[in-house]
This record gives sequence, C-alpha cells and structure tokens, in this order.
Amino acid sequence: GSTLKTCAIALLENQNNETFSVEKVVRFFSNQEPMDRAFGWNMKWSVGRK
Repeated sequence: GSTLKTCAIALLENQNNETFSVEKVVRFFSNQEPMDRAFGWNMKWSVGRK
C-alpha cells in the first residue's frame, strides 16, 4: 500500500476579511507535517492521540 495517508482536497483562504477563496487541491502526503510545510502554515506539531 501507499505511504501517503493524508490528502489535501481544498485550500480556503481569507480574502481581506470579507470573503474566502476556495481552490481545489488534490495532493497526498505521508502525514500532516509535510502538508503543513507544503502550504506554509507553520503549525506547531507534537505527539498526541485522538
């Protein structure tokens, strides 16, 4: 099976605090951290569980 278990399907961006743009995105990643880096979100990731 594939090692790419996380999929980004859409990118929503705030437009001048008035509306949002929606862009279709279909990109697969091994997990959330590489997806974060690809989109430049700079979130802080730590080990956890649901």
